[in-house]
Amino acid sequence: MGKGVTRAAGIATLLFLATALGISSAAGTAAPSRSHAIAPFTYEFRVVDFTMNATLTFARTSATTRYRLLRPSATRSLYYLGPRPTNPQAAWKGTFAGPVVDVVAEATYSSPDPSCAKTIEYRPAGNQIVQVFVHLAPPRGVLRRVSAGVERIPLAEPNPGQDGAIGPSGRPKCGKPDFGSWYQDALAYAPARLLAKPRITITGHDEEKFTDPGIESIEWSLKVVLQRVSYRKIDCATHPGC
Repeated sequence: MGKGVTRAAGIATLLFLATALGISSAAGTAAPSRSHAIAPFTYEFRVVDFTMNATLTFARTSATTRYRLLRPSATRSLYYLGPRPTNPQAAWKGTFAGPVVDVVAEATYSSPDPSCAKTIEYRPAGNQIVQVFVHLAPPRGVLRRVSAGVERIPLAEPNPGQDGAIGPSGRPKCGKPDFGSWYQDALAYAPARLLAKPRITITGHDEEKFTDPGIESIEWSLKVVLQRVSYRKIDCATHPGC
């Protein structure tokens, strides 16, 4: 795992931690009025669409990985107990869910030599399962956003041959996409009020360039679609947690 991997993954990991700890990236933004506050609720959902496209470039070559969902996930649940729950720890536990998603990926290698283009299929297995982590805002505060993301999803790197023009000969004529050493985090946000709708689409995108030797840049886009199974408001007059 190169330095570029550590830096790219670290950025997204910090975003996960910031969300979990309640650190807001919207400092200076006026708080929504009380009339627009989201009432406490329980939410059951399935992941019914998932795509992640990512391109890594190196030495005039690139590898593009395209993940897609094979079937909807199992049903999972979340709950929100309002901005001032009586038991913050219990309230916090209800804001996370991480359904496993059954996905397949295609990795396409490209270079200046079009005859070297190659596409392979990849399916995560064993301890490389893919989970979509869905998270509500921290329990102490007004709920504004829902996030969806993946941690350490495998991406293909370009492994150049002579077609990459990276130095002396001795390599095969054509390179190939190679899984096994680059893992990426990705995170996306959407307004939490949309959870009441039958479906919610959460999207994110990032692009980063590296100066250290190795992979030169990465660009990824993420889309997660959640299907509402149920959405019920919580009556705080009878619920002990809010």
